[in-house]
Amino acid sequence: METTDTELLQQIATLLSQPISISDIISLVLAAISVFAAIFVPYKIMEKQNKISVFEKRFQIYNELEKIYRFSESVENLKTLPGKPNPPDNEMAEANLYLWFNITNGLQFEMKNKPDDFFKYIKAIDETRHEQQVLLKTSEFLYGGNVYKFISNLNDKYDTFLKVLSQNHFSNEGKNYLTAKNDFVNFVNNNKNYSKLFKNYLKL
Repeated sequence: METTDTELLQQIATLLSQPISISDIISLVLAAISVFAAIFVPYKIMEKQNKISVFEKRFQIYNELEKIYRFSESVENLKTLPGKPNPPDNEMAEANLYLWFNITNGLQFEMKNKPDDFFKYIKAIDETRHEQQVLLKTSEFLYGGNVYKFISNLNDKYDTFLKVLSQNHFSNEGKNYLTAKNDFVNFVNNNKNYSKLFKNYLKL
């Protein structure tokens, strides 16, 4: 019959209340080891399982943040369009929208060729952004306060920029494009140190 933790502690207390011999010391040490193993080993197993569970959630968030970083870099590098060294803001907004599709959804199509049904891609924006919003908001429970604050601020800049891109696609005005673009790209560039920090959080 397996000895319970309570019984082991009682055995230790009994040994301590009597004159101690060598055999008593050995029994005491063995009992202490048993208590330690009974408490520590399950705790370490539980701790490892919790780390694995948190790792999976943090890895999902890390992947989404990497997409945002790549998108920001692509936006910054896209300065001209084929045959247009100085394209208007509304065309740049539309081109950035296509870049976003390619990065987040794996959709590949040329910027010069509009899809037959562009509305389904606009719908894809809403669906993908909703999924990203839900996922990124869970970071409040997975990171420290400063990291969550950064993710929230990044998400706000990112979301604002995407809304401007969508609005410009329909209005063809280029309204607020440069302001939203600069706010988003500059925020990412000024906080690149967080990228390394997220990698550290993935260590088990």
